[in-house]
Amino acid sequence: MTNPLDDIHTTAHERSSLDMFQRTVARFHAQRMHSAAHIWETLIPQVAHSYPTLRNALVAIGTVTLSLWGGFNEEPIRKALIDARKYMSRSVSDLLDASVAFALPKVVLTLVALAFWQYESMKGAFEDSIVHVEAAARLATEFEGKNQEEEAVAAIIPRYASLTRRQTETSSTAIQI
Repeated sequence: MTNPLDDIHTTAHERSSLDMFQRTVARFHAQRMHSAAHIWETLIPQVAHSYPTLRNALVAIGTVTLSLWGGFNEEPIRKALIDARKYMSRSVSDLLDASVAFALPKVVLTLVALAFWQYESMKGAFEDSIVHVEAAARLATEFEGKNQEEEAVAAIIPRYASLTRRQTETSSTAIQI
């Protein structure tokens, strides 16, 4: 199968960050929750191909992952984390642009909210991440016609919300980005 993210990157950094997202974050979710495998390994990369809002969030997640794993040997970790914030800012800017945000299907907005949840969770900012997973849950209730993929996305969100609430209760450590 062709990787849907192969032809969309513009820099080596974006490619390595998207690769890291797929090799680590997507696989992590697939292994922890079998019902989420298709969403993280297939659906999210496919949707990111068409929607820069989601793609930029995935680059940010991959960048944080690379920095945490020491993948940027030639760059200081601080620079990598600043880069992650830059990509997250691009994604947020798209959402603040009403013409973009209103054009996004609810399932795409839900996947973006899940990506934001993942980003904040990776930083250990669980109180911030709960806002995003709860937004995803609200969006999922508004899916119209619920096709198979929408149903799959809606089904995994309560587990992520529960996990995030537990993490919020047990952790106060966050990476400052």
